[in-house]
Amino acid sequence: MFSRPVPGIYIIENLINSRKYVGKSKQVEKRMKDPHLTPPDLAQDIKLHGKKNFNYEVLIYCEIWEIDRLEIEFIKYKHSHVSEGGYNLSTGGYGHSGAPVSEETRKKIGAANSNPSPETRWMLGSSNRGIPRAEEVKLKISLATKGMPKSEETKKKMSKSGQERKEKGVHRAKRKNTTSQYNGVCQYTVSGKYKYWNVCINLGNGKSYSKNYKTEIEAAIAYDEYVIKNGLTNPLNFKNEKDNDKVK
Repeated sequence: MFSRPVPGIYIIENLINSRKYVGKSKQVEKRMKDPHLTPPDLAQDIKLHGKKNFNYEVLIYCEIWEIDRLEIEFIKYKHSHVSEGGYNLSTGGYGHSGAPVSEETRKKIGAANSNPSPETRWMLGSSNRGIPRAEEVKLKISLATKGMPKSEETKKKMSKSGQERKEKGVHRAKRKNTTSQYNGVCQYTVSGKYKYWNVCINLGNGKSYSKNYKTEIEAAIAYDEYVIKNGLTNPLNFKNEKDNDKVK
Protein backbone atom coordinates (compact mmCIF):
# COMPACT_ATOMS: atom_id res chain seq x y z
CA MET A 1 0.00 0.00 0.00
CA PHE A 2 2.80 2.42 0.91
CA SER A 3 6.28 2.69 -0.60
CA ARG A 4 7.81 3.13 2.87
CA PRO A 5 7.18 1.46 6.24
CA VAL A 6 4.28 3.16 8.02
CA PRO A 7 3.42 3.10 11.76
CA GLY A 8 0.04 1.82 12.84
CA ILE A 9 -2.17 -0.37 15.01
CA TYR A 10 -3.17 -3.91 14.01
CA ILE A 11 -5.40 -6.65 15.36
CA ILE A 12 -5.19 -10.45 15.27
CA GLU A 13 -8.46 -12.30 15.92
CA ASN A 14 -8.86 -16.00 16.65
CA LEU A 15 -11.71 -17.13 14.39
CA ILE A 16 -12.38 -20.17 16.58
CA ASN A 17 -12.82 -18.57 20.02
CA SER A 18 -12.99 -14.83 19.05
CA ARG A 19 -10.05 -13.88 21.29
CA LYS A 20 -8.24 -10.77 20.05
CA TYR A 21 -4.79 -9.23 20.24
CA VAL A 22 -4.10 -5.55 19.48
CA GLY A 23 -0.53 -4.58 18.64
CA LYS A 24 1.44 -1.57 17.39
CA SER A 25 4.54 -1.15 15.25
CA LYS A 26 6.57 1.41 13.36
CA GLN A 27 6.27 -1.00 10.42
CA VAL A 28 2.74 -2.24 10.99
CA GLU A 29 2.30 -4.22 7.74
CA LYS A 30 5.49 -6.20 8.32
CA ARG A 31 5.04 -6.71 12.07
CA MET A 32 1.47 -7.94 11.68
CA LYS A 33 2.62 -10.76 9.40
CA ASP A 34 5.70 -11.68 11.46
CA PRO A 35 5.59 -14.65 13.89
CA HIS A 36 4.27 -13.70 17.35
CA LEU A 37 6.09 -15.41 20.22
CA THR A 38 4.27 -13.29 22.79
CA PRO A 39 1.82 -13.26 24.41
CA PRO A 40 2.31 -16.98 25.14
CA ASP A 41 -1.41 -17.78 24.76
CA LEU A 42 -1.49 -16.20 21.29
CA ALA A 43 1.64 -18.03 20.15
CA GLN A 44 0.27 -21.32 21.48
CA ASP A 45 -3.11 -20.91 19.76
CA ILE A 46 -1.52 -19.98 16.43
CA LYS A 47 0.64 -23.09 16.64
CA LEU A 48 -2.37 -25.21 17.62
CA HIS A 49 -4.95 -23.94 15.13
CA GLY A 50 -2.72 -22.59 12.34
CA LYS A 51 -2.59 -19.04 10.88
CA LYS A 52 -5.51 -19.84 8.55
CA ASN A 53 -7.82 -19.68 11.57
CA PHE A 54 -6.72 -16.15 12.49
CA ASN A 55 -7.72 -12.86 10.91
CA TYR A 56 -4.99 -10.21 10.51
CA GLU A 57 -6.04 -6.60 9.96
CA VAL A 58 -4.54 -3.10 10.18
CA LEU A 59 -6.93 -1.00 12.24
CA ILE A 60 -5.36 2.38 11.52
CA TYR A 61 -2.24 3.98 10.03
CA CYS A 62 -0.97 6.85 12.15
CA GLU A 63 1.93 9.09 13.09
CA ILE A 64 4.55 7.60 15.41
CA TRP A 65 3.92 10.22 18.10
CA GLU A 66 0.33 9.03 18.65
CA ILE A 67 0.87 5.28 18.37
CA ASP A 68 0.92 4.63 22.14
CA ARG A 69 -2.34 6.48 22.77
CA LEU A 70 -4.09 4.71 19.90
CA GLU A 71 -2.89 1.32 21.14
CA ILE A 72 -4.47 1.99 24.55
CA GLU A 73 -7.72 3.14 22.96
CA PHE A 74 -8.01 0.14 20.61
CA ILE A 75 -7.23 -2.39 23.36
CA LYS A 76 -10.21 -0.94 25.24
CA TYR A 77 -12.41 -0.64 22.15
CA LYS A 78 -11.72 -4.19 20.93
CA HIS A 79 -11.85 -5.69 24.46
CA SER A 80 -8.58 -7.49 23.78
CA HIS A 81 -7.13 -7.29 27.31
CA VAL A 82 -6.76 -10.59 29.13
CA SER A 83 -9.22 -9.38 31.79
CA GLU A 84 -11.91 -9.32 29.08
CA GLY A 85 -10.95 -12.63 27.51
CA GLY A 86 -8.38 -11.27 25.06
CA TYR A 87 -4.69 -11.94 24.53
CA ASN A 88 -3.19 -8.57 25.57
CA LEU A 89 -1.38 -8.84 28.90
CA SER A 90 -1.02 -5.07 29.29
CA THR A 91 -3.29 -2.11 28.65
CA GLY A 92 -0.84 -0.77 26.07
CA GLY A 93 0.98 2.53 25.90
CA TYR A 94 4.63 3.43 26.34
CA GLY A 95 7.21 0.76 25.59
CA HIS A 96 6.83 -2.71 24.10
CA SER A 97 5.31 -4.32 27.16
CA GLY A 98 3.20 -1.46 28.44
CA ALA A 99 4.86 -1.83 31.84
CA PRO A 100 5.12 1.28 34.07
CA VAL A 101 8.19 3.45 33.55
CA SER A 102 10.11 4.96 36.48
CA GLU A 103 10.40 8.73 36.88
CA GLU A 104 14.17 8.51 36.40
CA THR A 105 13.74 6.75 33.07
CA ARG A 106 11.11 9.26 31.97
CA LYS A 107 13.48 12.16 32.75
CA LYS A 108 16.28 10.52 30.75
CA ILE A 109 13.98 9.98 27.77
CA GLY A 110 12.67 13.53 28.00
CA ALA A 111 16.19 14.98 28.13
CA ALA A 112 17.24 12.91 25.12
CA ASN A 113 14.20 13.97 23.08
CA SER A 114 14.34 17.66 24.02
CA ASN A 115 17.63 18.30 22.23
CA PRO A 116 18.29 15.64 19.55
CA SER A 117 21.46 15.80 17.48
CA PRO A 118 21.36 17.00 13.82
CA GLU A 119 21.87 13.38 12.71
CA THR A 120 18.88 12.25 14.78
CA ARG A 121 16.71 15.06 13.44
CA TRP A 122 17.57 14.08 9.87
CA MET A 123 16.82 10.41 10.53
CA LEU A 124 13.48 11.21 12.14
CA GLY A 125 12.53 13.40 9.22
CA SER A 126 13.63 10.94 6.54
CA SER A 127 11.77 8.05 8.17
CA ASN A 128 8.41 9.76 7.51
CA ARG A 129 9.36 11.69 4.37
CA GLY A 130 7.09 10.87 1.47
CA ILE A 131 4.53 8.98 3.59
CA PRO A 132 0.98 10.29 3.04
CA ARG A 133 -0.75 11.31 6.25
CA ALA A 134 -4.26 10.14 6.97
CA GLU A 135 -6.91 12.88 6.94
CA GLU A 136 -7.65 12.22 10.63
CA VAL A 137 -3.99 12.89 11.45
CA LYS A 138 -3.92 16.09 9.40
CA LEU A 139 -7.03 17.32 11.18
CA LYS A 140 -5.55 16.54 14.61
CA ILE A 141 -2.33 18.39 13.73
CA SER A 142 -4.34 21.37 12.48
CA LEU A 143 -6.45 21.54 15.64
CA ALA A 144 -3.40 21.08 17.86
CA THR A 145 -1.55 24.01 16.26
CA LYS A 146 -4.44 26.48 16.47
CA GLY A 147 -3.60 29.57 18.44
CA MET A 148 0.15 28.94 18.34
CA PRO A 149 2.17 32.17 17.99
CA LYS A 150 3.55 32.84 14.48
CA SER A 151 6.50 35.01 13.52
CA GLU A 152 5.86 38.28 11.68
CA GLU A 153 7.55 36.83 8.59
CA THR A 154 5.21 33.83 8.58
CA LYS A 155 2.15 36.07 9.02
CA LYS A 156 3.22 38.22 6.04
CA LYS A 157 3.73 35.17 3.83
CA MET A 158 0.32 33.73 4.78
CA SER A 159 -1.39 37.05 4.20
CA LYS A 160 0.29 37.55 0.82
CA SER A 161 -0.57 34.04 -0.34
CA GLY A 162 -4.23 34.39 0.65
CA GLN A 163 -4.54 37.81 -0.99
CA GLU A 164 -3.05 36.54 -4.26
CA ARG A 165 -5.52 33.65 -4.40
CA LYS A 166 -8.40 36.01 -3.69
CA GLU A 167 -7.35 38.53 -6.40
CA LYS A 168 -6.86 35.85 -9.04
CA GLY A 169 -10.11 34.14 -8.10
CA VAL A 170 -8.51 30.72 -8.25
CA HIS A 171 -9.20 27.70 -6.11
CA ARG A 172 -6.58 25.95 -4.05
CA ALA A 173 -5.08 23.00 -5.92
CA LYS A 174 -6.51 19.68 -4.83
CA ARG A 175 -4.09 17.85 -2.60
CA LYS A 176 -2.71 14.46 -3.43
CA ASN A 177 -3.14 11.40 -1.24
CA THR A 178 -6.33 12.72 0.36
CA THR A 179 -9.65 10.95 0.83
CA SER A 180 -11.63 13.66 -0.97
CA GLN A 181 -11.18 15.78 -4.08
CA TYR A 182 -12.89 18.73 -2.37
CA ASN A 183 -11.61 21.40 0.00
CA GLY A 184 -12.57 21.02 3.66
CA VAL A 185 -13.89 17.48 3.18
CA CYS A 186 -12.42 14.18 4.36
CA GLN A 187 -13.65 10.62 4.70
CA TYR A 188 -13.44 8.95 8.11
CA THR A 189 -12.84 5.26 8.54
CA VAL A 190 -13.44 2.79 11.34
CA SER A 191 -11.71 -0.60 11.20
CA GLY A 192 -11.01 -0.10 7.50
CA LYS A 193 -14.66 0.56 6.53
CA TYR A 194 -15.71 4.03 5.28
CA LYS A 195 -18.52 5.47 7.35
CA TYR A 196 -19.11 9.14 6.58
CA TRP A 197 -17.84 12.37 4.99
CA ASN A 198 -16.79 15.12 7.38
CA VAL A 199 -16.64 18.88 6.85
CA CYS A 200 -14.16 20.68 9.08
CA ILE A 201 -13.38 24.40 8.91
CA ASN A 202 -10.77 26.13 11.05
CA LEU A 203 -12.34 29.29 12.48
CA GLY A 204 -9.25 30.41 14.43
CA ASN A 205 -8.75 31.04 18.15
CA GLY A 206 -9.01 27.34 18.85
CA LYS A 207 -12.50 27.07 17.33
CA SER A 208 -13.69 24.97 14.39
CA TYR A 209 -16.86 23.96 12.56
CA SER A 210 -17.44 20.23 11.97
CA LYS A 211 -20.39 18.27 10.59
CA ASN A 212 -20.90 14.85 9.00
CA TYR A 213 -22.67 13.94 5.75
CA LYS A 214 -23.61 10.76 3.92
CA THR A 215 -22.06 11.66 0.54
CA GLU A 216 -18.98 13.54 -0.62
CA ILE A 217 -20.98 15.95 -2.80
CA GLU A 218 -23.30 16.88 0.08
CA ALA A 219 -20.29 17.65 2.25
CA ALA A 220 -18.60 19.74 -0.47
CA ILE A 221 -21.74 21.81 -1.04
CA ALA A 222 -22.31 22.25 2.70
CA TYR A 223 -18.70 23.44 3.05
CA ASP A 224 -19.21 26.12 0.37
CA GLU A 225 -22.52 27.24 1.87
CA TYR A 226 -20.95 27.69 5.32
CA VAL A 227 -17.99 29.63 3.91
CA ILE A 228 -20.25 31.97 1.92
CA LYS A 229 -22.82 32.43 4.69
CA ASN A 230 -20.17 33.37 7.26
CA GLY A 231 -18.07 35.52 4.93
CA LEU A 232 -14.95 33.38 5.23
CA THR A 233 -12.00 33.61 2.83
CA ASN A 234 -11.56 29.86 2.50
CA PRO A 235 -11.31 28.58 -1.11
CA LEU A 236 -14.61 27.31 -2.52
CA ASN A 237 -15.18 23.98 -4.22
CA PHE A 238 -17.65 25.45 -6.74
CA LYS A 239 -17.38 28.88 -8.36
CA ASN A 240 -20.95 29.98 -7.71
CA GLU A 241 -24.43 28.89 -6.66
CA LYS A 242 -25.23 27.65 -10.19
CA ASP A 243 -22.50 25.06 -9.87
CA ASN A 244 -24.13 23.77 -6.71
CA ASP A 245 -27.50 23.59 -8.47
CA LYS A 246 -25.98 21.51 -11.25
CA VAL A 247 -24.62 19.01 -8.77
CA LYS A 248 -27.96 18.76 -7.00
